Amino acid sequence: MKPNQQKINEKKNSSPKKNFTLLKYISILYLTIISIAFFVNYNQTFDEKIDLNGDNIHYYSLGKALSEGKGFTSVMGLKESPHTHFPPGYPCFIALLMKCGFNSVHSIKVANGFLLFFSLILLYFILFQLSRNRLVAFATAFFTALHPQLLRFSCIMMSEMLFILLACLVLLIILRYPPEKLFENKKKRWRDMLILCSLVICLGYIYLVRVMGLTFILAVIAYFGICTVQKLFLLCKNRKKQDIVKQYKIAFFKYGFVMLLCIISFIIPKTGWDIRNKSIGKTNDAYTSAYLAKKNNGKMETMADWKERLKNNSSNYLAKYVPSSVLLYNVDVDHYPSETGKYPSTKEWLIGVLFLALLLFGAAKSQNWLLLFFYTGITLLVLLGWQEQYGGHRYMTPIIPFLIFLFFNGITNLTTLVFRIFKNINPFIPKIVQIFVLFICAYFMYPNYMKAQDEFRQTAKIKSWEKHSDLRMVNYIIACKFCKDNIPDSARVITRKPELFYMFSGYKKSTSFPWFAEPDTIIAFLKKQQATHLIIDDWFRHASITLVPTVQKYPEKFKVLQMIGKVDTVEKQNPTYVLEFNDEWGYHGERIDGKKTGEGYEFLQDGRKYVGNYANDLPNGFGTLYDAQGNVIVQGKWRNGMFVGK
Repeated sequence: MKPNQQKINEKKNSSPKKNFTLLKYISILYLTIISIAFFVNYNQTFDEKIDLNGDNIHYYSLGKALSEGKGFTSVMGLKESPHTHFPPGYPCFIALLMKCGFNSVHSIKVANGFLLFFSLILLYFILFQLSRNRLVAFATAFFTALHPQLLRFSCIMMSEMLFILLACLVLLIILRYPPEKLFENKKKRWRDMLILCSLVICLGYIYLVRVMGLTFILAVIAYFGICTVQKLFLLCKNRKKQDIVKQYKIAFFKYGFVMLLCIISFIIPKTGWDIRNKSIGKTNDAYTSAYLAKKNNGKMETMADWKERLKNNSSNYLAKYVPSSVLLYNVDVDHYPSETGKYPSTKEWLIGVLFLALLLFGAAKSQNWLLLFFYTGITLLVLLGWQEQYGGHRYMTPIIPFLIFLFFNGITNLTTLVFRIFKNINPFIPKIVQIFVLFICAYFMYPNYMKAQDEFRQTAKIKSWEKHSDLRMVNYIIACKFCKDNIPDSARVITRKPELFYMFSGYKKSTSFPWFAEPDTIIAFLKKQQATHLIIDDWFRHASITLVPTVQKYPEKFKVLQMIGKVDTVEKQNPTYVLEFNDEWGYHGERIDGKKTGEGYEFLQDGRKYVGNYANDLPNGFGTLYDAQGNVIVQGKWRNGMFVGK
């Protein structure tokens, strides 16, 4: 062999190794930038305070109950009972943290942050597998690390971050280890079995983390189903070609087997959860009931109801929520456009349609596009049928990273498509233009992402809710903390927000009340619940509508323990009250036209008791007054509530 030819061959043989090393360092650089971006922004938006969203407190209390050996039990109410609404996946994660010594709310919040961080690392590799473009994978993971919605959910005790991590694990397994590559090498059989077990466990656990995870599970099953049918079609088409028919037959059985495993991984946890709920008398599904419910306690019953809901949601999601979830521009959202007539403008519809077309193009130009198409598509279809008042970015949180990816992937591939019309062009030019286009997108998107974080940054700077500007909310929290130190642990409290009361009162028991009811109905409710205390707040209107009239009608049954705040006629604010309730307090006896008349007795709030005659709502006639121990204080004649002698 000639020396020159030998050098050329050596150069060719060494080139792939050098390229691999270079690409490895590029990936390390990208992952370093993503990590720095995440930790810097996470630290600035991290809120040490307990989030006031009631769901995250439910998750915390369920995890606490599990860690204390009480089982999957609701412990916040006046009566502890098996919990049936939220699935047990995320509370089990919290319980595991508590068992490992991470008992504080702060540590659980930090754990959620690490779930998002690990998801970002996995996301980079997943998106590279989907796009074969490291720059697109980097840009997507980078902006995901800055997304305010994801940062917010990563520092509150909600299930979204655990769900995203599990979904990323499943996607990475599917993309890196497709079924046809499994069990090809006998030496790696144990590795392949571990991969399949991980796929089955993660996919099954996803359902127990979020019921909405059913959309992801269906997407995975549909993907493997389509692949199985495709392999069967190729097997039938090439059945006469003996050299490849065996290959297609093996691929068909592998894909079919994995699809069957995915179905089983869903059926087992769902069946177990259903059996458990039925064993405690829970027969209806809360999420199905919520899906069929509508505004003002109504129910979806006719096709007209569904048409109106689909019209409302399609207007909001397609023209507003979906594009704004990626570009983060401000949108004027009306949950019920059919009621107000405020449908999206022509400009909003144009942006929405063009954006959706770009997403579809981005999906079509990605590897294994069916998997991504099914996941995002099924999720959005479910949301189109969800209650309008619960619409928004919150329920889109798990698919937001993939919407960002579809946007960037669509932009870069559209650029490549444009350059295909030019012949004999240097192949580096389209790549340079792609970088330039991504830079332009980042240039305009970055300020929106930073601006959208401002609210969370400002809230995070407030180290205590008592220093918040919302005095109504502050007064309520102060009332809860007053109860922590001044009422017994055995107290049974009635309040508008039992979840928040549970956290701020030191885990005392409470329950809510009927939001719209007459005073006599409320009194009967308080007696049935054996209530001892009430909180009447100005934060939510229901207390003033329902509880205040009850106290006004039966003032003798309630004693003010603490008044927080004052009447502000300018801001139209009222104080928050902590009241003690005792049904024995007050008058028991005859009434005429609602007034105390005739014989009766009355327990006073200081423990004294009057027994005797009444007229015009006051003691009139002969009567006896006893002290708290039952001893006679005075006995004789009374006039208009005053003792006048024997």
